[in-house]
Amino acid sequence: MQGSIRRLLPALAGLAVLASSALAFWLVARRSSFLDVDSGPYLSMAHHLATRGRPMSGFQFLGTFERLPGYPNFIPPGLGLAVGLFAPAAGLMGAAKVVLAASLLGAHLAAFLFLRRATGEVVFALAASVLLVWNLQLAGWAGLILTELPYVACLLAALAAAARVLAGREDLRSWTLLAAASAGLALLRYLGVSFPLALGAVYLGRALRRGEALPALARLTGYWAASLAPLGAWMLVVRAGGAPAFPGRPAARLGLTDALGDAGATLLAWLGPYLAVGAALWALSRFGRRQAPAPATLTLLPLAALAAYLALLIAVRTTSAFYPLDELGYRYLAPAWPPAFLAGALLFHGLVWVRRTRSVLLGTAAAALLALGWQARPLLGMALPEPYPFPTETFRRAAALVPPDATVLSNFGQALVPRLPEARIVGIPSRQDFRYTMDLPALVERHGVSWLVLFAHPEADEIYGGWFERWLRAPPAGVEVQGRWRLADGAIYRIAPSP
Repeated sequence: MQGSIRRLLPALAGLAVLASSALAFWLVARRSSFLDVDSGPYLSMAHHLATRGRPMSGFQFLGTFERLPGYPNFIPPGLGLAVGLFAPAAGLMGAAKVVLAASLLGAHLAAFLFLRRATGEVVFALAASVLLVWNLQLAGWAGLILTELPYVACLLAALAAAARVLAGREDLRSWTLLAAASAGLALLRYLGVSFPLALGAVYLGRALRRGEALPALARLTGYWAASLAPLGAWMLVVRAGGAPAFPGRPAARLGLTDALGDAGATLLAWLGPYLAVGAALWALSRFGRRQAPAPATLTLLPLAALAAYLALLIAVRTTSAFYPLDELGYRYLAPAWPPAFLAGALLFHGLVWVRRTRSVLLGTAAAALLALGWQARPLLGMALPEPYPFPTETFRRAAALVPPDATVLSNFGQALVPRLPEARIVGIPSRQDFRYTMDLPALVERHGVSWLVLFAHPEADEIYGGWFERWLRAPPAGVEVQGRWRLADGAIYRIAPSP
């Protein structure tokens, strides 16, 4: 009887993972608009893939658009490709929701598989994966069409596949799964190239200790080529069109000390309660029986992935300006949560769980239930309404007035993409993190800009320049304005073609 239950445990755990991820997605999705201002470029790319078979984006920021008006956005194509594949059957928004739901399930399942392989215990792996997923840093992204959740799903899938390889299952299937997940990381975010480097360091370090450096290096070379080739092909296509390797940005305002402090403070805030409870349970377990801990290499793997991601993130953010300008930012740090949690879970397993006595078992169960309740509270009441400028009168009027195939110049232009997926939309970015010149007559003459949509902003002079406030009050000079709509929260102008 006990053997039958043990054989059924993995299947029961799989059903629990499915139910857990479905419930978490429903809780987040039921009161979510799914739209963020930055969702536009991904939806535009998906729309063009579904309707024309090309992963192009109809949205572009002004500085890049002036150089390359036909060039897709400076974003990796992963999310646009994924949504575009489902869009013909489910529609644009429906496809995005399918991708997010599948990403949450994939993240949950991959975390469970990684922990099960690392610890050999089904119940521990299931409980830890539930705590990992039922957290704002992971499930909270299920209601936004952004790369955060798909990226984390690929990261956890790559960790699970890497654990399989490091455990000795170095067959073609294992390496193929690992390369596919790693390629997905790089196609979703350029920072995803950090994972193949981290895995290479762990894998090669183990091979050096075993005296197998040359065969390991050969296998790693093939893995690196396979995992980075799709991103390399995308960048070659972009470069062949005349695009620079990177968009022009001002110098960073974020220093190394502040970046390190921001990363440390954020991780401490996320993991602090777990560290405190873990330390107490470790003290309680010191006199218990001892068993073999989890393999050290698998504990090192998420730590290496975390360190590589943070190192690359800090290197980029202290070199070029990205929003938010004075800190690393919640969105950029969100992918650090899964590897940090997994490393902590494996350390807890090796230092505490394998020594468990009855008191440790009861204490761990009580702490896990309290942690789940604490993390689930914000998810239970979570609501993600439409952000600015979606609720504005200017947005509603622009969506009704602008023809579907127009060329539109707008601040917050990304927000117009879901309503106008066929339009060519040029975004006016902040001068604090993009370099560009504002020459409206030239844009009208060279690129046929026919509509100007301006959303009021309390710091317009600092963010855009003095011209912005003037255009809110009166039509811009140097062009013929055929229509004007002055609204409480913005202004809309229809501009005549250049003669």
